Amino acid sequence: MLLTTPLSSDVSVLIQNFTKESFAFEVFGGGAGDYAHECTLLLSGTEVFTSGVVAICFIGSSFQLKKHTFVGWSPMSKEMTATRAQGNTLFTIDDKPAFDIYTKYLNIKDDSEFFANAIGFPLLTKTKGDYLAKVPVSVGSDGSLAFISSVREGETFRLGFFNPEIIKSNLQDIKSSLNAFTPEAIFLFTCGCRRFALADDIQLETQYLADIAPVSGFYTIGEFCDIQGEVPQMNLAFIAVGMKESITFKPHKALPERKKKISSDKFLTSHMTVVGRLLYFINVLNEELEQQAITDGLTHLYNRRHFDAIFSATIRIAKRHNKLLCFLMMDVDYFKQYNDYYGHQAGDKALIKVAHCLKKNAQRADDYCFRLGGEEFGVLYKAENKDHALSFANMLRKSIENMHIEHEKSEISSFITVSIGLACKETNTISNESDYYKEADDLLYQAKKSGRNRVKIN
Repeated sequence: MLLTTPLSSDVSVLIQNFTKESFAFEVFGGGAGDYAHECTLLLSGTEVFTSGVVAICFIGSSFQLKKHTFVGWSPMSKEMTATRAQGNTLFTIDDKPAFDIYTKYLNIKDDSEFFANAIGFPLLTKTKGDYLAKVPVSVGSDGSLAFISSVREGETFRLGFFNPEIIKSNLQDIKSSLNAFTPEAIFLFTCGCRRFALADDIQLETQYLADIAPVSGFYTIGEFCDIQGEVPQMNLAFIAVGMKESITFKPHKALPERKKKISSDKFLTSHMTVVGRLLYFINVLNEELEQQAITDGLTHLYNRRHFDAIFSATIRIAKRHNKLLCFLMMDVDYFKQYNDYYGHQAGDKALIKVAHCLKKNAQRADDYCFRLGGEEFGVLYKAENKDHALSFANMLRKSIENMHIEHEKSEISSFITVSIGLACKETNTISNESDYYKEADDLLYQAKKSGRNRVKIN
């Protein structure tokens, strides 16, 4: 068990170094501090520390422990990216001052009440299949946000809000697991921010496990618990640790039930139900709006706006590993003649079929299909080498022709065909995104000029 001083030292760096080599212990703990985030103290024997860590090791031939942790907050905004960060400071989000998201979405001001107002709305980052929360503690003069845990450039996150249904479900799972474990004692670390955000309902969490075993613990500023080999610095976390030494330990006896049960007043927690429903509505609405913003209304492929974002981000990410990045531009051959002869409604149906064929054949996790405009499409993908890239492009071209969409006015086939320009580059050689796009566009022009229904590669 580790007790730390997060307000005067970078706890995340300390924990990473403490556990990085041959560390066979299970880890849990939290940080000490006051709610004003001004004072942090550790006591060990007769000594008082303003910066440091106290480590308590539990050991014994029959000693056992069982850990559980969860946050219980759900995302409620679109996904955003940390575009400039250093240490515990987040300077920009999507290339704008980080603090802007709190004024824009929540009307939270940079004043003495900032921390109290931002507590309930952390930044949620997904890791190991669950969310970790980061609560900003202050705003810098440049619009940056300060945290007690580190922030990485390129990290993606969403604004979050507590979800009563998730909290209830997690507590039930923990209670069931600890019941089976039959601990002699339960130790809790629960973030002080939860106490502010959940108000009186925090008692439901701390009392929920009391009929299993005696419960004690701390409200903390920052928590940590090893998760699948990592020890992340957390905020807003609830950590329950069951402990026992006796092999033949008898389960803790709960208080005897009253002869006459007092029925619970459902209206005492009705606000929690309302909040849960409101959060669900916000999430669904956000998903619908986000989908509308990034997809083409006719083909349901990604639209040109999303292409601009993906194109830039994919190049940045691929540069770290110097992968071969392939971008093909595709144009439906003699599509104006198709529209003139068959009508625009038939033309729309043909474009939908082409889009469906692209999605069906480009299903890898890092394959992206776009409608760039009109009858022009784009596919962004990675390949082992140019031969594989060309083979994939020709497969797409043939699959579209093999759909046998009749085209009497085509000069090269009885069916709809496509011409493709394919630009493949090692990402560390891409100095300008516009030049890379133009290269694919020029290759597409060459494919059309040299007879159509073919692929031209650089």
